Amino acid sequence: MRAKLLFGMIAILWIGMLLAVGMESVVKFDTPSLTRAVAFDEGRYVFHFFNKVQFVMLASMLILVFNREMGWIEKLIFLGLSIVIEIQTL
Repeated sequence: MRAKLLFGMIAILWIGMLLAVGMESVVKFDTPSLTRAVAFDEGRYVFHFFNKVQFVMLASMLILVFNREMGWIEKLIFLGLSIVIEIQTL
């Protein structure tokens, strides 16, 4: 039960981070004083760092998935996340 709770907490934190980064990107490009070149450079830096954070979260979920308490739904979520992260990294 504890592993499932931790798995859910990581998933919810991850979703919140995705929403925050997405909203930050929209607001950044609407800022009139920020040049497009600076916005792209800052975006590249933010997304590169966020990709590293996603791999750490994915690794922590991988450890939890091998716990005996995890069901097929959690394993399916993990597989989907793994595929999405690999595609976006490539």
